[in-house]
Amino acid sequence: MMDLNEKRLAALAEVKALRARVAKLDAKVAALEKDANGGRAASFDAPIQALHDEPGIYIPQAAAAQQGPSITITYQTGWNRAFLHYNVDGRGWTQVPGEEMEWGNGDLAGNRVKTVSGRRVEFVINNTEGGWDTPDPSTGSKNYVIDAPGRYHLKSGRIVQFA
Repeated sequence: MMDLNEKRLAALAEVKALRARVAKLDAKVAALEKDANGGRAASFDAPIQALHDEPGIYIPQAAAAQQGPSITITYQTGWNRAFLHYNVDGRGWTQVPGEEMEWGNGDLAGNRVKTVSGRRVEFVINNTEGGWDTPDPSTGSKNYVIDAPGRYHLKSGRIVQFA
């Protein structure tokens, strides 16, 4: 019985040490992400490319960001939140409600913005509270469609490409 208790205590001590190591690594990741973002809060989409000096930890170098065609959609709305439910290049729809659109800044301030990688996107926008922005039924389509890469703005049912 004593041997079992000693093993349990040793296991608990090991768990405690591992938790401390994880906390240390979390703090180091946060500091590195902050440094990589010029002192701003971390972008959770950014790859982690550090911590290679930690023994027993292997973090592969992230592949270079994929360069290719993309479509940026800006959306003017009075909703508190806006989600883009979409299908890019026929690869399949996002799960409802879709992906949240971020607040724009600079020349896009006051608009919601989402960029997707691809050449064609079919989409609708919703607020997760039952509100859906879809094309006017007279257009014959249930979904908005953008057929070429670029920057586009959706307002009042109209899509306009930025120059």
